[in-house]
Amino acid sequence: MERKPIPILKSIHWQEDEIIFAYPYKDKKIIRIYRDTPFYLEIEITKCAEIEDGIAEVYANFPDESKKTKAKWKSIPMEKISNSRFKLTYDFSKCGLFEFKIKYSLDNGNTWFLNSGPAMKVLIDPPSMRTLKIYTFIPTVSGTISDWKKKLVEIKELGFNAVHLLPVTKMGQSESPYSATDLFDIDPSYITPDDAEDGLSQFESFVEEAKKNGIKLFVDIVVNHINPESNVAKKCPEWIVKDENEKDGLKRAGATHQDSWIRWDDLVLIDYRNNDPAIKHEIWDYFYNYVDFWAYYAYYTGGGLRFDNLHSSTSEFITHLSRKLKDEYPDLILIGEYFSSKDEFYKNIPDWQLNLILGNSWEYRVAPTIRKYIMDIHTYGGLEYFLPLSTHDTGSPAQEYGSVYSTMPRYLIYALMGTGQTGIVQGSETGVEKKIEFIGRNSNSPVSGKEDFKDFFAKVNELLSREAVFQEFGNIQFVDNGHSSILAAIRSDITGKSAWLLVANLDIYNRATVTLNQKNFKLPFTRFKIVNIITGKELNVSDMMFDFSLEACETRIFQIKE
Repeated sequence: MERKPIPILKSIHWQEDEIIFAYPYKDKKIIRIYRDTPFYLEIEITKCAEIEDGIAEVYANFPDESKKTKAKWKSIPMEKISNSRFKLTYDFSKCGLFEFKIKYSLDNGNTWFLNSGPAMKVLIDPPSMRTLKIYTFIPTVSGTISDWKKKLVEIKELGFNAVHLLPVTKMGQSESPYSATDLFDIDPSYITPDDAEDGLSQFESFVEEAKKNGIKLFVDIVVNHINPESNVAKKCPEWIVKDENEKDGLKRAGATHQDSWIRWDDLVLIDYRNNDPAIKHEIWDYFYNYVDFWAYYAYYTGGGLRFDNLHSSTSEFITHLSRKLKDEYPDLILIGEYFSSKDEFYKNIPDWQLNLILGNSWEYRVAPTIRKYIMDIHTYGGLEYFLPLSTHDTGSPAQEYGSVYSTMPRYLIYALMGTGQTGIVQGSETGVEKKIEFIGRNSNSPVSGKEDFKDFFAKVNELLSREAVFQEFGNIQFVDNGHSSILAAIRSDITGKSAWLLVANLDIYNRATVTLNQKNFKLPFTRFKIVNIITGKELNVSDMMFDFSLEACETRIFQIKE
């Protein structure tokens, strides 16, 4: 009788507390880097401290150098720093979501210990996301596609490098861009009458013009709901969530606003959890093709997608959708209108490969709450926010903040105190008093406001693009001593040599004075001069304490020089 061989255990599972992610990811729930930044990992393995034969590897599905090669799980050796410390530097060749575990051996590879917990996730962001300055464009008040092309030049002159385009699909009777009757066609009101090309061909010429001007397009995507008179609802009613209380038997969509529920009569809910597997597959496949159809145009310009009402979406479908999208378009930037808790963010953002969350900056009205909000953004690792001055759903800056002149201090704060991604809504550059209504086909062009903030936007946007210090995370110090109306902050790089002082008075009525203390600046020098980049004036600072007085809504930007 021949005995079967007894297998040798080559891999033993171990618990997470045996390893310390020493730098720089010790406490981070999501690891994120830009594709053009090397991934650096340093670990400490306590069990290896007393032996010399310890080795470590990263077991990961990181991509190879060829972008076309599908990521496969492999072991990557780590470099030994000491008996217990190891490091790895890895250059990612593509964007997307990747995972890894740590393996280590105490006997030079004869037996391996492998992490028994879930793999850690690394989200690689497109480098083009670093200085994303988005101009929200409202098609319903902007004429035909030929008019849109002309507007691109103005947007570029303002220093914006991206356009968020509200949905341009065929609208229903409500004339809302978010209530489509055909997901694959341009609304007739946008078509230039004297152009022989059809709507999609004309739109494609607009895409070409955007690319020519260096403008990234962000197409607004609506996957949760559709118009009840749409071809989808009419031809495939089984794709819609049922509601016996409705005359047509189709459940209406809606949203929670403060303490009330707002019902949207012109929208019915897509049933992504349909009990019939065949129908569910049809729904998922059709709506992926819809997203893919518009994603192609966005990707062509180096842009991305803005997902409407993402917090109401079916999580499983969004995971499926984003994975397929990122496989086809690795550098596609995904922005989510996603209002939820930090726990939900940490849970879903990696699986959805969401690059940016739409911040709710307009909800913070006074200096103390804005200061805390900005600090939270710089504190919670792994969460990247798009911080606009306002959105097309909110009021204009004048309506939200009490004065059209609040446009300047608010934009300064969200552009230069954030992490590099900001924007405005059409009309903000001319100081419109009221928001531009985006519902209504062929509406009259909006009347320009009485103010001109174009030069201000251009200067701030140029600075944001030029200085990396404004694109970084965690490098902000508020030095205003908790002032009730003035925000004053230092932005500096790791050396402290590139340093900036930003000051903004949020009071829309009164002049205010803030006392600054050099000790709070935490710079490697004590005598310096500050240069006002708006006026070019220099101010030498030698006193430990000095004052700044600002008029209502005044802003100042200083470069600090030794």
